[in-house]
Amino acid sequence: MRFRIVPIVQALLATASCFAWNNQGLAGCGGLFAVDMDGKTLAAKQCFLKDSLDARGWHFAAAYGYVSHEFYLRHDDESEMHAWTMSDKGSSFIGHALIGREYRHLDFEVDVYTLPFFVFTSRWHTLDSLAYAGVQYGRGSLEHEGFQWTSAMKNDYVPDVDAFFGDQLTFRRLYAGSVLWGNNLRAGLTYGNTEPDMGERQGFVFSDSSNFWETDVTYRAEFGKNRMAFVYGYVDADVHVFGLLREKDKEGEIDEKRFAYLPLGLDINLFHVAYSRIFDLSELSLRAVYMTVEANLPWESRRFYETLAPNRSLTDSKLKMLSMAVFQRSFRIYGDVDSRLADFGLEWNASRSLGSWHLSPGVSADFFYAESEVLLYLRKEKSGMFYVKQDTDELRYEASVSGALFSLGGRLESPGGMFFASANVAQLVPFSMKFEKIEEEPALPSPPILPIDPSQVEPPKEVYVEEPKRSHPFMRMMRSVKSLAFRNGFAVSAGIGVKF
Repeated sequence: MRFRIVPIVQALLATASCFAWNNQGLAGCGGLFAVDMDGKTLAAKQCFLKDSLDARGWHFAAAYGYVSHEFYLRHDDESEMHAWTMSDKGSSFIGHALIGREYRHLDFEVDVYTLPFFVFTSRWHTLDSLAYAGVQYGRGSLEHEGFQWTSAMKNDYVPDVDAFFGDQLTFRRLYAGSVLWGNNLRAGLTYGNTEPDMGERQGFVFSDSSNFWETDVTYRAEFGKNRMAFVYGYVDADVHVFGLLREKDKEGEIDEKRFAYLPLGLDINLFHVAYSRIFDLSELSLRAVYMTVEANLPWESRRFYETLAPNRSLTDSKLKMLSMAVFQRSFRIYGDVDSRLADFGLEWNASRSLGSWHLSPGVSADFFYAESEVLLYLRKEKSGMFYVKQDTDELRYEASVSGALFSLGGRLESPGGMFFASANVAQLVPFSMKFEKIEEEPALPSPPILPIDPSQVEPPKEVYVEEPKRSHPFMRMMRSVKSLAFRNGFAVSAGIGVKF
């Protein structure tokens, strides 16, 4: 199914280009260069081709694109035992085809992706949209491969991990709303779940068995040249991620060993408020976002449900038998992580005429602050033939980051809007970053107070130490920003389109 849909997408694109009379096509590329530092890399690139047409109540759309990503992280340590590298690199071609039909009171839409994944949507509405409601159903497979973990010690028990992740996602959504006098109020409810989907995969395989509930309320209003919007969303997720070592036995059957297991409860609250004012030749928009994320890692005491059990990740049968019989070591992690994010942004878009051409420049800025409090417990378990040893460490961290995201872009249209082109660049500027481990230091005993003979005390000698000259904090920050700009937190995109 993954490859059969590609000719369908290509055929729909060709049909849309040749026979459509209300058609709009768009082609573009973009890139995100989040991190490019020594020992750290995070980047993504994509190019796409889109086309759509409307004809006699029917709506067709198709897209075909190329996506690639690169992630690399190196951890250095004095001991090779604790030094490692982690990488994830891959690329893929993704396409989708959409077909929809509009009736007097009903709309239908089917969207099929090459993952494979499909989404079916049905919407009912009155003629004046005083009341409307809709349902959505989606199902498909999510797969990813290319993740690697490599230990610096080549004779390690597990020197390399080449992993695959796969599961099947299903979601169902209901929503209803009303439009009255420029006010649009809508509420929605979504339920989704995932199931393991590993097929005949062997080696290190990751998957999850999870479910989540999402509810949202949206209010939008228009009063003359003023527009405002309010969105609230809540997500409650129960996630179970696990790692398996899958090997074939002598009979050809798949033998599974669970070496990793992570249960996770998530509570996410999102508040979004936006306001915009339309002027004669421009528009000014303001927005604010506040989000809280609470993650709970519950205590799990069952056997074979350890957070990490390296013994069960050994592929060599002799080492596996030796480690299981003589020495076992496992780790269990539990605790809480509380995070908060606040963002305030403003955007200005203008409209200018260049003869018969039309130019729409725009600039935006977002200022954000995020903080997180981590309280985890790491329980280390050791067991042998004649002993069992357990000890628990408390890990407490505090982290925060603040900064700004500046964006500059524009759109150029030909006379009649038949041809248009757009470009946008964005740069992330960090203001402060803090990551601190909180350790409770034991109280030290006070030193004994001894009598002092004043005759034996020498007066302190005055020592002059020239303090080094320090530049202004703002200048130090600007030098740091200059050295990291366009390599870290930089994004660029461009596109061209035709409408006929």
